[in-house]
Amino acid sequence: MTNVKGIFTLLATTLLASLLINTSDARDITSTASEDKKLPPGLTCNNSQAYVTSINKIQGTGNRSSEVGNQHIVDAIVTAQRENGFFIQQAESTIDNDATTSEGLFVIAPLKVPIGHRVMVKGVVNELSGMTTLMSSVDDVIDCGTGISIKPIFLDMPLTLDLETVEGMKVKIKSATVVNTNNLWRFGELAVSNTLKRQPSDTAIPLSEAYLAAKQQSADNIIIIEDNSDAKHPSSLSFYPAFSYDNPIRIGDSLDVVGTVNEANGSFRINPIEPIKINSTREALPTIERGNLSVATFNVLNYFNGERDQEGNVNFNYDGNRGAKDYSAFLLQQARIVNAIIALNADVIGLMEVENDGFAADSAIASLTHEINAQLDGDKHYRFISTTDGTPVGTDAITVGLLYRESVVLPSGTAQVIPMPEQQINATKFARMRPTLLQSFTHIDSNIDFVVAVNHFKSKGSKCAEDLSSQVSQQDIIQGSCNALRNSAAVTLGEAMRDSTLPLRQIIMGDFNAYSAEDPIAVLTDYSSETRGYPIKTATNTHLNSGKAVAINKAYHFINLADRYDKNGFSYWFYGSEQVGSLDHVLVSSSMAKHAIDATHWNINSVEAYQLQYNQALRYFSNEKGYAFSEVGPYRSSDHDPFIATFHLSSNNN
Repeated sequence: MTNVKGIFTLLATTLLASLLINTSDARDITSTASEDKKLPPGLTCNNSQAYVTSINKIQGTGNRSSEVGNQHIVDAIVTAQRENGFFIQQAESTIDNDATTSEGLFVIAPLKVPIGHRVMVKGVVNELSGMTTLMSSVDDVIDCGTGISIKPIFLDMPLTLDLETVEGMKVKIKSATVVNTNNLWRFGELAVSNTLKRQPSDTAIPLSEAYLAAKQQSADNIIIIEDNSDAKHPSSLSFYPAFSYDNPIRIGDSLDVVGTVNEANGSFRINPIEPIKINSTREALPTIERGNLSVATFNVLNYFNGERDQEGNVNFNYDGNRGAKDYSAFLLQQARIVNAIIALNADVIGLMEVENDGFAADSAIASLTHEINAQLDGDKHYRFISTTDGTPVGTDAITVGLLYRESVVLPSGTAQVIPMPEQQINATKFARMRPTLLQSFTHIDSNIDFVVAVNHFKSKGSKCAEDLSSQVSQQDIIQGSCNALRNSAAVTLGEAMRDSTLPLRQIIMGDFNAYSAEDPIAVLTDYSSETRGYPIKTATNTHLNSGKAVAINKAYHFINLADRYDKNGFSYWFYGSEQVGSLDHVLVSSSMAKHAIDATHWNINSVEAYQLQYNQALRYFSNEKGYAFSEVGPYRSSDHDPFIATFHLSSNNN
């Protein structure tokens, strides 16, 4: 590119910054330590003080420099390099010891300046996206050779320091927790904090004091770690070049980082100077104490196995397909789900988001079961529960499913389908929910009977009548769309489980689309309006209560095993909030709880980078493009984590 002469005008330099100059166009000035070209006469690396302004004077004590638009010369040490410029910082001997002013600055100039070198820079002060910068040019930077190494300032988490006071400076953070990776391969960004951010309604009753405190905690102490390229969809991460399916960065991992502080898009960021160090939380198998019965719930994220034409070709381009869009994507999705289920090693597994195409040999549930069994010894094989007449469970494109090991349990009686409430929104529009699948079993070793109900409640992303009403409560708004309809589903399920023909040992599991402290889970467990502080109500315009919305006056007293064994666990990470929580639950009756040994969330999906998902890995981040994202393993086999619970059943306590 043509060298820019003299001082940029403010307009021209702002344009230069926006162009994000490539390092391939940048001039390497390592060998040009020399006297001035356009710098003032008499200015040298050894005789500069008469011309130099200290960085702290430029930065000042406020959020915005008072020197914007003014020309200055600075004398400082290079601490970091970016594609569109470099960071500099005052040597320790020249700082002002004022904790309210920063000693660092970002220079926008297309130069490769060696880290650790002392430089003299002339430029115009500017505020760019909230960050104070010095706009310079190729000929207005002098390399004065090797300088003094700058020691980083330690930032403790949670952050108590105003980061404006260290803007542009070299810092170090130890043991920060990764809380967001969604933009990792979009903008080369990840977010860290002092701890995981938890969905407030996963731990506290909506609008309670504990809820408001949790909400505040989730909003505090977030800082961005960003790639040094400024590229959209970077080909690699400057701060973690070894990233792959087998060597990822995950939500919940802890990391150490040394870098420089900048500010952009309303948040403070760190540009790492060297690769970050990750302490991974990945587990190859769930950590759990085993008994003689294990049950698990697993949302498999739209497992659709395609349709075969008359020539036997598998087609994925058909109405209602919510899953893989081609055969290669399906094979990767299937391989990961199979891998996860085998490692889960549960005797009874409730599935959600399976294609609702019946139970024939070419159905999704049959296909998945066949692929699992192909990798297991005969005594570990699974069978699936089907309806009596083989018809699909409900009318939605997806449904629930139930797998069991016939070497451990045997079905007792036939499967039952529990219809869930549907709501009439207007003359032509209804809000519907997937039915529950219920099956009783006999545990072979103990001869004990128990019943399992697999559920998938209405999602928070739907729209129901209450959400369209001006009378919707703040508690309902907090808990997402269709909360009242999920409450009605909880009542319907609770009443169905009171059927006197069912075993007293009961397990209800699934994706309830409700966090642990939200209304539907409260109704199924320990709800009372007095302790909750407000009445939980059913939805209007359903078959319940003659279509009226009424206050629920009972609880069904199931026990949430996560509360007992894994209270800090979670099964889902919600994009946009940077928060984790549990939507997937295993609740048991008191008679079944007596046999419980252990329970845990196995975090193999929610915490993994979205770009590792089968459709993203193959479409945008293929191995042919140099990424190693499409490997097979249990990780990112879905967007929900499985939850597994174990029991010991004995004829002595039958």
